[in-house]
Amino acid sequence: MYLQGGTIDGVRLLAEDTVAEMTRNQIGKLGWRGLGFELNASFYMGTLASPGIFGHTGFTGTSFVVDPSRELVVVLLTNRVHPTAGPSINSLRAAVANAAMAAAEVA
Repeated sequence: MYLQGGTIDGVRLLAEDTVAEMTRNQIGKLGWRGLGFELNASFYMGTLASPGIFGHTGFTGTSFVVDPSRELVVVLLTNRVHPTAGPSINSLRAAVANAAMAAAEVA
């Protein structure tokens, strides 16, 4: 849906302008935040990320990364809190994102 400007299977769920606002930096020089998304966060989105990349993480270790220029969505589902909370897995998130982006370049 985010790659198609708010539509999926021909059904509009969000206005195209809404998706544009969600993925635009909303806080200026303070950082890179859209509406509900982090933008250009290479520490978990990977170093191969294209400009315009956006995503979100979850406490349990999940991550959702969208690279519009590659038309790529990377979803990582993990559980770093079972049986006890573990350390940050941002390096794993970045490695998975980099592997997916590299594979997309080859395809």
